[in-house]
Amino acid sequence: MNKDCSIVKDLLALYSEDMVSEETAQFVSNHLKDCESCTKEYENLKKEESFDLKKDIAPLKDIKKKIVKKRIATAFLSVFLVLTVLITGYALLSTREYVKYDSSLMTVNERIKAVSIESSDGSIVGYSFASTCPQDIKPNEDVVGMSLIIFDERVTDCSYYFTYEPETDTHSGTDGGWVCHIEAWTTLWDRLTDVFGEKLGKDRPSQTLLIKGHPIYSIYYSQNDGQDEVHVRGSNQFNGVALPRLSLNYYIVAAAGLFAVLLVLLLILRKKEKIRKALTYFLFVPLSYIVSSLAVMGFDATTYSFMRDFKLILLVAILILCVLIAAYRIICVKKEIKEINKNN
Repeated sequence: MNKDCSIVKDLLALYSEDMVSEETAQFVSNHLKDCESCTKEYENLKKEESFDLKKDIAPLKDIKKKIVKKRIATAFLSVFLVLTVLITGYALLSTREYVKYDSSLMTVNERIKAVSIESSDGSIVGYSFASTCPQDIKPNEDVVGMSLIIFDERVTDCSYYFTYEPETDTHSGTDGGWVCHIEAWTTLWDRLTDVFGEKLGKDRPSQTLLIKGHPIYSIYYSQNDGQDEVHVRGSNQFNGVALPRLSLNYYIVAAAGLFAVLLVLLLILRKKEKIRKALTYFLFVPLSYIVSSLAVMGFDATTYSFMRDFKLILLVAILILCVLIAAYRIICVKKEIKEINKNN
């Protein structure tokens, strides 16, 4: 090794980082053109620097990906939280408050006149029903067996359903018949909109209910408060009480049982990371249903409007499940970033 090689090898590290003067850089460059040994050492030095650089950058790239995932999860968490609050608020505001029956609550009109609605080409596209029909005019044959119920301002919505009741009194001489059960309610949301409507000078129209289905039937009003249904029209051959549905209470008990089983399994298998994560996600399913049921129904899930309440509970439960998953992902990503920083 000559004297120039010794000098160049001492300068290679500084030369590769461009930390030498122009004259020194020119000297090293000229030497590398003619010295194979120094050229190889210089190439090896560049490879080592490149490898070290990639090794240093890898954790930073990994952290950057984790941060992006965290931001996405945070965005989803915010959206699902807002939706959960909105839907839960709607569920509470639209909770049915069934109206207690009195003689002024509603009127029953059985003299209905159907007026056909024609399109521009003369074809009939529907019918409208007159609420009153003079005594000298007979109701249409196609509306015989219909009744038009007109409620007062306390009612904002209503519904009805038919049941066939067999003979209840063996000495009455009747064979039973069809019974129409009416239920009417209002909600906090409707009362609030009525207040704003009054301020804007808008009156809410009376709630009406057109009953059709069977030519001969009795009408009963279900108060949904544990008392007997009130006879309104037809033969009084039915004595009954509209019973609430208890199914939602059973569902929350089943969800609580499933939650307890999954929690025990999670505690037993917590040291196995993959199984622990999978069980955690499964654990969120019954937990979200329990929280949703409490938010929508409170501690008593007894209901007279099963399908309405059940659908709302499921919708809120899905949103809460998304919130829990997003929050869990944020926690996991934070731990992963912390671990990367610790190891580097």
